[in-house]
Amino acid sequence: MKRKIVFFLVFMAALFLAQILFCACGGQADTPKTDNTDQTAENPETQETTDYLPPLDFGGAEFNIFTRTLKKYDVSVEEQNGEIVNDAIFFRQVAVEDRLNLKINTHDMPGEWDQWSKYFPSFKKSIMSGLGAYDLISGFQVCMVSTVGDGLYKDLNKIGHLDLSKPWWTKKINDEMTVNSKIYLATGDISVVMWESIYALMFNKNMMRDWGVPNLYQLVNSGEWTLAKLIELTRDITQDVDGNGKYDKNDLYGFGTMIGNFTDNYYVAFDIPVTKWDENGYPYLTENCEKMYQLNDIVYAFLNGNVSVFSPEEKDASLVNILEPMFFSDRLMIMPTFLGDIKNMREMDTDFGIIPYPKWDKNQKEYLTTSHGGFNVFGVPEDVKNPDMSGAVLEALCAESSRTVVPAFYETVLKSKFARDEESAEMLDIIRNGLAATFGYLYMVPIGQGAKNGWGPGLILRESLRPGGTDYATYYEKYESIFNSNLEKIIDAYKNLE
Repeated sequence: MKRKIVFFLVFMAALFLAQILFCACGGQADTPKTDNTDQTAENPETQETTDYLPPLDFGGAEFNIFTRTLKKYDVSVEEQNGEIVNDAIFFRQVAVEDRLNLKINTHDMPGEWDQWSKYFPSFKKSIMSGLGAYDLISGFQVCMVSTVGDGLYKDLNKIGHLDLSKPWWTKKINDEMTVNSKIYLATGDISVVMWESIYALMFNKNMMRDWGVPNLYQLVNSGEWTLAKLIELTRDITQDVDGNGKYDKNDLYGFGTMIGNFTDNYYVAFDIPVTKWDENGYPYLTENCEKMYQLNDIVYAFLNGNVSVFSPEEKDASLVNILEPMFFSDRLMIMPTFLGDIKNMREMDTDFGIIPYPKWDKNQKEYLTTSHGGFNVFGVPEDVKNPDMSGAVLEALCAESSRTVVPAFYETVLKSKFARDEESAEMLDIIRNGLAATFGYLYMVPIGQGAKNGWGPGLILRESLRPGGTDYATYYEKYESIFNSNLEKIIDAYKNLE
């Protein structure tokens, strides 16, 4: 353990030095002023960094976390490997174990979207047995919320040592998962996966110069980066590169996207809430509105009505095998990405920049985005033996992440290692500060059960924006009663939970 502490001190000194050097090179720019007055994630340089846990000693107790294999690193890593985020997570665990005098163990099994049918019964069976095998459960956000009504978790507002008002917890998301003053799952800086999964846009600087496109950073800072501006700037950028008379992945485009995950973010980016809150503090559906019809018509025409936009239809289409190669080879000017995927650009010769999704119009106050629903949320199982220990570990891990893991990911890796210019670093601050979601968006899967493909509120654009897809109004009308019935069941579950 002493050896681990020495390594930890050396690591922290290296991280501190890296940030100093980064700032000295101009990478740490002043955050641009925005209209965002209720910031979701304050910058590590300015936010509160001290938690108020009292001196605690759990006598060497075993602390067991159940998590999914692919994202196990969100909770712990087995060893140092020289990669700065990995090592920050490693030393986060060392610091918390030493501080609380306990041993953190992780138990994992495959738990991604297509593995959920086995993952959920596994930990549900354990909790229902009452044996207290696990002290903390984490998993795939849009799937985990479906389990709240099963009474598997304790109300986090009643767990000792846990303070969800602190800045290392993601307030705008956690508030939306709070119903009737009860919250059973939460997320925050403890989940580097949440930060990796935030939606953003990348642009190719070579193509910007070649096609005479104005400075996108200036458009963002002036508040003029809107959906209309995106359409205007990209509508004439296209070229039949291979000269075969048809447009496919071998040609050149102003904008490219898949109709799926990256169009889901339009709900948040264009400020169309899936749900709002009534006077009694319960959610009700609101996305079926005039603004949504306008959005659907405009974006459908944009994605399907001109040859300057490429939206692959292949079932296996992804950033890696379709859009990224086009971007690398200067044949795609603007494309969506996740912040964590920016590292895929490390071998790219062409300079690129990072900007937020556009606003709906100039009247929208801030640039908004969300995190893909595959990020981790955390719950304290109902059969836990020592709830206060769970609260202390969860709070300590999240607070320690805000001090070490998030700076390692955000400041050192993104801003200095992969972002190609100072302006992109500024844009990352705007993107992070615009992180948001609504209850209906977070609960899109259980609300949509029974609809085509399970695509309910928060997902309908996947259907209505596809070539030959169902008209938005027709689709919503067909399944509206199902959506409202599902939401009513979710609300009733909250009312009945202790």
